[in-house]
Amino acid sequence: MGQYMLLPLLQEHGRLCYDEKNQTKQRRIKMQYTYKTKGVCSRSIVIDMEGDMIRKVEFIGGCPGNTQGVARLSENRPIDEVISIVDGIHCGPKPTSCPDQLAQALKQIKAEAGL
Repeated sequence: MGQYMLLPLLQEHGRLCYDEKNQTKQRRIKMQYTYKTKGVCSRSIVIDMEGDMIRKVEFIGGCPGNTQGVARLSENRPIDEVISIVDGIHCGPKPTSCPDQLAQALKQIKAEAGL
């Protein structure tokens, strides 16, 4: 499995968001994560998060067209939605793929950040 490290973007300057469910204002912290991929052509994935929302995804290495497509389709979506879409995708005979590695990264982020 890959590993990632937390790199705070705006650790102290989160955006206040209104939580309709609890009718409270919550601070949404922006964070950037770098995930080291395993078993695929891309070397790593940089993910910008704001709360449970994926704001930006960038694959380092890999097939440029495919990774840019996956990245753009993942942006501004909830973490659980993207995991459900890309988890388990294989690349040919490989047991994983760049999209699957994104799912693995998001699962790790979710677990570590308590989302």
